[in-house]
Amino acid sequence: MNSFRGARQRAADLHEKLVAGGVDPLDITALAEAATKDCQLEIVLLPAGHKQLKGAKGVLDPQSGDIYVEEGPSAIERAAIAAHEVGHACLHVEHLFCTEADTAGATAHPGSSRAGKLGDYGPHERRELEANVFARELLLPREFCRRLYLEQGMSVADICTATGLPGRLIKQQLLDALLLPPHPNPSGAPQAMNAVGLDPSQEAAVAHRSTPFQLIAGPGTGKTRTLIARILGLVADGELPESILVLTFSNKAAGEIMDRLQEALGENARKVWVGTFHSFGLDLVRRYYDRLDLPPDPPIYDRSDSIDALEELLPVLPLQHYYSLSDPAKVLKDVLVAISRAKDELIDPQAYRQLGEQMRSAAFASADPAAAEAADKSLEVATIYDEYQKMLRSHGAVDFGDLVMHPARLLANDAEVRQQVQERHRHVLVDEYQDVNYASVQLLKGIAGVGNRLWVVGDPRQSIYRFRGAAPANMSNFNADFTKAEQSRLEVNYRSTTEIVDAFVNFASSMGASRGILPLALEANTGDSNRPIYLTTAPTLEAEVDAIASNILARHKDGYSFSQQAVLCRTNSRLALIANGLEARGIPVLYLGSLFERSEIRDLLSLMSLVVERYAGGLIRVATMPRYQMSLEDVTAVIRHAQQNDLPPLGWLRPDTSIDSLSPEGLAALATLRQDLDSLPFESPWEFLSGYLLERSNIASDLATSQTAPDRMRAVAVWQFLEFLNQPAPKKAGHPVQQLLDRIRRLILLTEERDLRTVPDEAAHLDAVRLLTVHGSKGLEFDVVHLPGLSTSSVPSNKRPDRCPPPDGMISGYAGLTAKEARDVSHTDEEECLFFVALSRARQRLHLYRSETQKTQPRSPSHYLTRLGSKIKPAVAEPFASAIATEQSSQPRVRWPAQLTVSQTWLHSYNKCPRRFFYSYVVGILTAQRNSAFTRTHDCVHRLINWIGEHPEIGPADEAAVADEFERLWNERGPAGHAYADRYSALAYRMAQQLLAFKASAAISAAPHVNVPFASSATSIRVKGHDLTQVGGGPRTIRYVMTGRIPKKEDEELNATMYHLAGRQQFGSNYALEVVSLTTAERRVLETTDRKLQTRADKCKQMLYAMRRCEFPVNPDDMRCPRCPHFFICDATPGGEIDPKDT
Repeated sequence: MNSFRGARQRAADLHEKLVAGGVDPLDITALAEAATKDCQLEIVLLPAGHKQLKGAKGVLDPQSGDIYVEEGPSAIERAAIAAHEVGHACLHVEHLFCTEADTAGATAHPGSSRAGKLGDYGPHERRELEANVFARELLLPREFCRRLYLEQGMSVADICTATGLPGRLIKQQLLDALLLPPHPNPSGAPQAMNAVGLDPSQEAAVAHRSTPFQLIAGPGTGKTRTLIARILGLVADGELPESILVLTFSNKAAGEIMDRLQEALGENARKVWVGTFHSFGLDLVRRYYDRLDLPPDPPIYDRSDSIDALEELLPVLPLQHYYSLSDPAKVLKDVLVAISRAKDELIDPQAYRQLGEQMRSAAFASADPAAAEAADKSLEVATIYDEYQKMLRSHGAVDFGDLVMHPARLLANDAEVRQQVQERHRHVLVDEYQDVNYASVQLLKGIAGVGNRLWVVGDPRQSIYRFRGAAPANMSNFNADFTKAEQSRLEVNYRSTTEIVDAFVNFASSMGASRGILPLALEANTGDSNRPIYLTTAPTLEAEVDAIASNILARHKDGYSFSQQAVLCRTNSRLALIANGLEARGIPVLYLGSLFERSEIRDLLSLMSLVVERYAGGLIRVATMPRYQMSLEDVTAVIRHAQQNDLPPLGWLRPDTSIDSLSPEGLAALATLRQDLDSLPFESPWEFLSGYLLERSNIASDLATSQTAPDRMRAVAVWQFLEFLNQPAPKKAGHPVQQLLDRIRRLILLTEERDLRTVPDEAAHLDAVRLLTVHGSKGLEFDVVHLPGLSTSSVPSNKRPDRCPPPDGMISGYAGLTAKEARDVSHTDEEECLFFVALSRARQRLHLYRSETQKTQPRSPSHYLTRLGSKIKPAVAEPFASAIATEQSSQPRVRWPAQLTVSQTWLHSYNKCPRRFFYSYVVGILTAQRNSAFTRTHDCVHRLINWIGEHPEIGPADEAAVADEFERLWNERGPAGHAYADRYSALAYRMAQQLLAFKASAAISAAPHVNVPFASSATSIRVKGHDLTQVGGGPRTIRYVMTGRIPKKEDEELNATMYHLAGRQQFGSNYALEVVSLTTAERRVLETTDRKLQTRADKCKQMLYAMRRCEFPVNPDDMRCPRCPHFFICDATPGGEIDPKDT
């Protein structure tokens, strides 16, 4: 039981005891007073500012037994403060005083702040969070709150009136009670740490003293138990707990260590500093901010903050390779990864530039164009890096990389600070040492000095975070980093059977990560199980899911619960497909996936979007919710009415708005929606949504009373979403709901929402199969593990090019290798480590799977399988025995005209994503443009291009007229108030001048639109007008213009196909096709053959057929989808049939 759940349980037990003794559970003041007396304490009211309050709202003095409370607040507030201090008395023992912020914790869960993301488990923050949890549960236990709401029918307002507690606290407790599955009552006392004795290898590691020590701890060898025993041994030797520092790499690991320490050491555990390298670095930054030229509590920029700031700088930088004003976030995401890796290596902008210059010199000497381009890219990153650091300094801010780099450099260069830190932390222990990077090692040297009191534990074969800078070479370099170091290993595996241990030990013998360290030699404490490891071969991916489902049910019959089984996958995409497949086969799964792409979350986001959308686009999804069901005809009528009348957000929902064509069912649905949204607090997304769920709809209560596994996961997903809304977010201009929607898009685009995929601890006990990526399974173990996807190109995965590679020589541990060579070696090693980690999660049964085909292509078995030894037994997948549920989705129906002409734009849209095409062009959903400075600039350019096209007489000699028209457009539509408006204006005008230069290169005439017919589909494509040039009597040249760079394979794109088809129709084969770029001034002739053109024309025909058949599937794309205006409504559609908006 973790400490927060333990605090909640103790508070609930005390509440139950007090109520059994006659205290009214609705009398909050009486509850607080009775709890105080039960703990033999007394509340003493003091005036504000009294010296015994020490500037706080409440103070616990355990020696006198007094709780000093400021008398100014209301009786309910005083009761809450007293309950918080009672929590300290029950959970903690030392003299404590609490600020207003400390006692205001009724609105948040542990770790909900951005600082909490750093995993700071220092004593003060953890105590206050635990006391807040205790106070909430003492005054209004979740289960009691649930009964009031569900059984007695009390509303939030009713409970507020009855108790006097603030509405936000009541909502928080209610949402926890309704959406989180109840925990089973704890049975039995927790096992003491020393109840299981240490084996000789553990004892030797625990007893080591006086020199640096590195422990190699293979899977299941009791690493954490040994680390805890080491701490207990130090305390038994007389070392002060506060002199012990424990560093690790994840919040979860730090929490587990602290929880287990608390069981063993009691209150003294809180004196041990346990946390991540980043949280410890933040502590040093705050302590020594003045020496770092920072404010006392500098803001911490995450990747989204950094991109927001850099987007403003990008237009003024002299870039070529990373120049993308059209989509700066996409480029800056990659550049920031490179900058983060540089900070992992303690490389500042100047050092980065030096490495780039060295690459350039080497490329010049070898006359290697590819090397020269790589050097230029590194130099551009150095330029951006330099501007980025200047920006951070100007804001007094740091990013996550700075939290290790700044302290590492400070300790290396400031002897006074180094001495203070070393005296404060006499003993240093590091968990998961295989995950340290170069900067962390240098920070460690500053903390531990020569390392005589340094003790580290890790396993390089489990190094699976190299993409975050982890360098397992630090394991083999430990002796060089800390002289006189000693090394040992744990020798007994307490987790797995002999068969499983033998399999991953065999694999380990040939792993790259095994180089330079002690070999893996483990004895399985469990012994033989006489059960082989089966490799099941299935003909297809779907049959592979059948096999997984069948084996899960077979193991369930053997006595293994669903919660004791796990499916581990290499990628999130494969995991999502298996999760859907298992649910369809009736198997409960514990899996959230991408939170913002879950159906129930998109329902809520679409509902919220109505508050800020001018044209009611979110209604198309809201109308599929049971409470507001409407036909597609009704929804389309509302959307088109809102657009035609240019109504403000929710203007279409006003009672006086009349839409004649609506059905009675549609009118009733809108009336219900109007009533539900009336008076909700739109200015706060959390208040809006919590109020909607608890006071306007029955969603929360329905989920709370459902017993189905899918509904339990839906409830957990909604809870997770609300926790996300409860986190502090950067303050920006605009409506809070719009800020939220924009922030979610940005988080998904930057893959910064991955933490939200993790099932919260409060739901981990559900009896459902755990579905995890291999990365997510690190540190976990299961009785039965199912490991699918063991085919070529899946395990191991293929190498992917690095879009922003580091300069040669930057990454430590790869001396003599280029950046590409180092990346290739690292990829190979990490893929092996991932497989090793996956194998070693299993306790008793391990099932391996592979499919013979993927998307009809044959797939060979993974070559890893031959390295597991001879005990792997083959098995053949059998069809799943039970019926498979299929999700019934409504297929939109469209009344197309008999003869249809579609525009080039329509076909482009359908080709990219048919569902987006349906929303944009068939339904006709418009979205209010929130244009960036760049898009407004390009809008001016496109309008100028059109204006020039409408005036064929305009030529190079008419530059003044063009300049006048440009100035008019710029003043009307350009980003005139932007900080870099002059730069954008110059960019736009350069494009206009380039267009005139192209017109001067040849005599140009304008060609009209051309309809290209596809008779068999009764459809034609209207190809937009283009320029025609002709030199002498030669063939005509069709020219089209691009404002951005020309893609490498533009000749294969749909644009080129359309212009070729138009050219063949007009001129036969006597023409040429040319594309020109206004950004780069490039001109490129696009050639094709009859065969290629016919193939591409057939593809167009198939798209037109599919369009007429009303086939509008989703085409998911990690980069396009978050930018799509219909991202939140996708892919819901009400039933019905409509006419397309435009044809």
